[in-house]
Amino acid sequence: QGDSRAAGGRRQASDKRFVMGGGGDRMFHMLKGGTLPNEPLSRNPERSAERSLALYNIAKCETGFVCVAGAGALMQSCPAPETLENSFVKLKVGDNRERDELAACFMETGYEFTDPVTEPGSFAFRGGLLDLFPPGRRLPYRIEFFGDELESIRSFDPQTQRSMKRENEIVIPPMRETH
Repeated sequence: QGDSRAAGGRRQASDKRFVMGGGGDRMFHMLKGGTLPNEPLSRNPERSAERSLALYNIAKCETGFVCVAGAGALMQSCPAPETLENSFVKLKVGDNRERDELAACFMETGYEFTDPVTEPGSFAFRGGLLDLFPPGRRLPYRIEFFGDELESIRSFDPQTQRSMKRENEIVIPPMRETH
């Protein structure tokens, strides 16, 4: 029943975006998270990640916005803005990042080490490559390192392993909220 309510909420958000004239960048659908704060395993990591992403976007929004949320989502505690900001990983071509530090960060925020990467919430390091599948994306990212320097970021098809689109900078949401 919770999933059908979530689908109904997404449909309402889509309808409201249409009425707002495409102001979808200021329209957020916030679900009740799948876990309590800092609970080790999420019952629904995709839902928790979607909630974190909505909170992050709301915090970044400098003009008016619309948030579609049920009573359960509104009653659930939220992380402090600084904590929320720090739970997102920002990666940019040319940055220097230690792979062990990134792996620890992904594990802390609910990602699972899985090779190959085929599902949201998974990541894998293989040599100088990091494959990462954030929630809310159709395709995962492949990040190429030269030593500790990020040399390239691109999306790829997990079935064919073909690169699709190059990115210069990405923001990776956590799979669960951190407080």
